[in-house]
Amino acid sequence: MNETIRDKSFDTATVIESGYAHGFEKREVRHIRFHMTPLSTGGEYEAATFVERGKRKERTVGLQRLVVIRGWEHPPLELFTEERSSSYTVLSAKYDSFSEELDEYLDTYLAALAPGLLIVDQRLRLQRDVRLSRQPTKETGQPSDPGDDIGDTSADSQPEPNFLEGAVETVVLDRYERDPEARRACLRHYGFECRVCEIAMSDVYGDLGSGFIHVHHRVPLGDVRAEHDVDPIRDLIPVCPNCHSMLHRRNPPMKVEDLAAIVRARRLSAAKAGAN
Repeated sequence: MNETIRDKSFDTATVIESGYAHGFEKREVRHIRFHMTPLSTGGEYEAATFVERGKRKERTVGLQRLVVIRGWEHPPLELFTEERSSSYTVLSAKYDSFSEELDEYLDTYLAALAPGLLIVDQRLRLQRDVRLSRQPTKETGQPSDPGDDIGDTSADSQPEPNFLEGAVETVVLDRYERDPEARRACLRHYGFECRVCEIAMSDVYGDLGSGFIHVHHRVPLGDVRAEHDVDPIRDLIPVCPNCHSMLHRRNPPMKVEDLAAIVRARRLSAAKAGAN
């Protein structure tokens, strides 16, 4: 860790965190401090601990994932395009996570800040394999020009990509607490049948699926970003894992009733086709 920031703290800061879903997320934080944190397996890693604005719990994140800027008043990050309809809005990422284009955009964003605002830039960047663009030829052993063998589709002529998995990374995530009593009250009212596809897991999996169901928050906890009262009948509803995933394919999530209507319409269409 850079000794100029080790054990240093700031009252207010903006944290831009690299992530796999959307590339970067920008958060306003309070009481951020930089320190070394021990690993349970031994050793330690560089970290920042902070409280996100509007929350009370501290969060610790590995420093290699962060850009930190002094203060809160900074331009928004333009990472998404919006597509609106009457009932929902779809957000599409402009850049692939960890792509060169995303890094270039953030470089430009940071360069436009007033001098002295940037505290630390510790983004993870992919190390690209340059061998993919220049392979030795079989005749000379010298690197070939990428355009030399256009049209040659034999297996020997194709560069072999490297796919690497299994590296260990320490990741600390926000987890919005759910009240188990609210879940139980919801299931006492609605039962264990999915309110979208009307299937109970026990009907498909027998005893293995008995009592298993997801409980969907009609308003995502991440949108509320604070402790609040939950009505288990009005705010929660049981859905199977598949339907739950489909609800969250839209941002904000689809309404349960809208997805149920899609399922009913497709079943009706399939039944009519089978009758003909």
